[in-house]
Amino acid sequence: MSLAGPAWEMWPLKKQPARGVFAAVVIAGSVIGAWSWTESAALTGMAAAVLIVTTSRFFFPTRYRLSAEGVEIGRPWRTQRRPWADFRGIRRAPGQLVLSPFERPTWLDAFRGETLLLPGDRGEVLKYVEAMVGPEARTGHR
Repeated sequence: MSLAGPAWEMWPLKKQPARGVFAAVVIAGSVIGAWSWTESAALTGMAAAVLIVTTSRFFFPTRYRLSAEGVEIGRPWRTQRRPWADFRGIRRAPGQLVLSPFERPTWLDAFRGETLLLPGDRGEVLKYVEAMVGPEARTGHR
């Protein structure tokens, strides 16, 4: 296995534009609703920001790069790097892989771990992650 691991980009909006339109309509409706309910520019802006941030993984492309050092997750506004030593567990879910700092599944995985959206050819990614996190990592299914 080479030191340079797999790299890929995921952009759900590109594959599901109809869902993107629906999500944009829901966000716009929610922002209009927040304005009509509060009539506060600050609260409406906060509502819009929260909705955009929580849906950003869908609306914006995310680049993933695995290397001997760790995981790199690049978004338009920030690139995050985490070493393999941070992870002790691997959780598989449909279309994604959760790298967890915990050996056993816990609700904290969503907050402390990293979720990798997997490409169509996920075999190479799974082999690389399992090799880097270690064979003792639990690979529980969610």
